[in-house]
Amino acid sequence: MVIGMMFFHNTSIAAVRTWTGAVSTNWSNPANWLEGSIPGPTDDVYFTAADPLQGCLLDISTSIHHLSIDPIYGYLITFPAGKTLSISGDLYIGNPWIIWDNNANIIFNGSTDQHIEIDNYVDWPFYDLTINKPSGNVILDSDIIVSNIFNLISGSIDCNGFSGPCPPPCTPPQTGGIYHIANDFAL
Repeated sequence: MVIGMMFFHNTSIAAVRTWTGAVSTNWSNPANWLEGSIPGPTDDVYFTAADPLQGCLLDISTSIHHLSIDPIYGYLITFPAGKTLSISGDLYIGNPWIIWDNNANIIFNGSTDQHIEIDNYVDWPFYDLTINKPSGNVILDSDIIVSNIFNLISGSIDCNGFSGPCPPPCTPPQTGGIYHIANDFAL
């Protein structure tokens, strides 16, 4: 008699993850996501207008692919001090009024061009913004503000005619350097 054993390797498959806030505000709770698992580095994350029960607190540092926030999503999304959100794809914020970035670091680290678009630009600032890309540009599709540190480790930022965090003049592309920003800064 032959007894076989099967081992399953826990791999992450790229997927869409949609916030519901079904049981708490914590990002780290799988029950808060429509698909029943927290987003991973290859997942696209969506905050939609489909009536979530509550807002979201990024209670862990994490990596995702894309982040998209629907223009009529109406709950608070909090990026607290000491947490890091790494994005290897694009960032789209359709409703900047609901983001509260209080001392978090948002890192763009994809290997292809990445876009930042914030609709209805209302001086929503990144607190710390880091670009650490092995290749490709971060391309602005709207104005942005960085209120504390803009850290350009590798890669480049293409302001694409918009106001950005690079020191004047922001002529594309800007590469290299750490910029400590005393007050909210945009061109």
